[in-house]
Amino acid sequence: MIKNNIASISRKRNIAKDTLYKKMEGYQNKWKETNELLECYKQQFLPLWEAYKTNPKYIEEKFFVCCENLYNFIYQEEKIRKEFEKNYKPFYDKFQKLDKEYHQMKSKQKEKL
Repeated sequence: MIKNNIASISRKRNIAKDTLYKKMEGYQNKWKETNELLECYKQQFLPLWEAYKTNPKYIEEKFFVCCENLYNFIYQEEKIRKEFEKNYKPFYDKFQKLDKEYHQMKSKQKEKL
């Protein structure tokens, strides 16, 4: 009985894991692009921030353009991240639940042996 339940939970868990991975793959390109943009803006921002701290008047215009770009990027990144989390969280939760159940049954099976 436990063996059948373990096999059943194992199948459900594997299906849930595959579904979760497919969802995550769909967002992998967005995630990569977001990280590349963040790195780009970080490389722009850090030197400008250092220059701004030493001579604010000289670098002010470039600094504010960079800040505006960074602000817009942060807003977009948060929006994409929230969308991603909203879409993949149910699949992740389902997989976690099945995985936990699977491991509980496996430990019960070991106790009986």
